[in-house]
Amino acid sequence: LAKSHMVCFSCYVWNFSYHIELAKAIKQYNPDCCIVVGGPHIHIEYPGFWETYNDCIDLAIVGEGDHSFKSLLEQFPNYNIGSIPGAWTATHWNGAAPRVIDLDSLPSPYLAGFFDGIIEHEQSQGKLIEAMMQTNRGCPYHCSFCEQGKEYKNKMYFFAQDRIIKELEWMGQKEIEVLDMADDNWGIHEQDVEYMQYLCQVKNQYGYPRVFDAAYAKNAPERILEMAKIDQAAGTGLIRGVTFAYQSNNSVTLNAVRRFNLVPEKQLTLIQELKKLGTPTYTEMIWPLPHETYESLLDGIDKTIAM
Repeated sequence: LAKSHMVCFSCYVWNFSYHIELAKAIKQYNPDCCIVVGGPHIHIEYPGFWETYNDCIDLAIVGEGDHSFKSLLEQFPNYNIGSIPGAWTATHWNGAAPRVIDLDSLPSPYLAGFFDGIIEHEQSQGKLIEAMMQTNRGCPYHCSFCEQGKEYKNKMYFFAQDRIIKELEWMGQKEIEVLDMADDNWGIHEQDVEYMQYLCQVKNQYGYPRVFDAAYAKNAPERILEMAKIDQAAGTGLIRGVTFAYQSNNSVTLNAVRRFNLVPEKQLTLIQELKKLGTPTYTEMIWPLPHETYESLLDGIDKTIAM
């Protein structure tokens, strides 16, 4: 990596420390290498960011970086920082990059054939392939513990239905073992039910994908149940498990983090109906959260197990 002219890191809370150590090592070997960071972990509220990382980072991109990165590559090495959306340095701040509204302006790496050779090689070695895709970007909720809860991301934008259908078909044709749907709230829109129907058709035609995984919408029990019924009726057994992302069962905590859960009666009804279908369920809880105590956490776990 140190032989490169530019090295770029997509940063999340779980990989940022590693990226910083790697960036420092690259700079030791090649001080002229341009280090660029972006991704959800990069934001201007980060305390003392440039005082801490000025020795190993040259440029940060804040916000959705698709068009920013393209602009940077087109201009590099003599880039005009004022013309790059979301550009941030120790001495310059361009404002967060505008959201990408026309998502179909971004080419699909699947449909463009970018992964075809990689998949063929890996499968020839006996490897199983997992692929990720999105039908939309954004989340209408405001949970304060979540990156997607920021106002910047509260408006949802969608890929064209025709593109999604073609990508699902590609998943079957390429014998993708696991399809991981990266939408923040799978099932939040009626079109998700249509996609589930088509995905079941794809599996019945090609035998793939074998497993489907998603983060399910917290407030769409009817659509989630409908998708589970489609999966069962088709005999495809795609759904790995339906998420019940409680995060906490403490009302004071939920209020503090601007979160609401599906009312317990609806939760229980959905769980029971999914159980009848043989569809697995699982939950997510976060420790710690504001106002959550050892006792309240245990009480929340007990209630969850009882559900």
